[in-house]
Amino acid sequence: MTSKITVRIDASTPQGLRKLRQALGITLDEVAQKTGYKVTWLSRAERGFRPMTDDDIATIRAALDELAQEKAA
Repeated sequence: MTSKITVRIDASTPQGLRKLRQALGITLDEVAQKTGYKVTWLSRAERGFRPMTDDDIATIRAALDELAQEKAA
């Protein structure tokens, strides 16, 4: 028997972005290459140690969407 589990992740927060990134199997290096942000900044921002603007969140979310599509292809 196979079951499909659907999980909703709120990707409008830094912690939500981290959960989404991990669920998609995307590394910080991949996000850094796609966005131009440094890996250290991304890591600290995801953990709440650096402030993230709405624009930062939108940029990272767009990069995650693109990377997920690339992995699916």
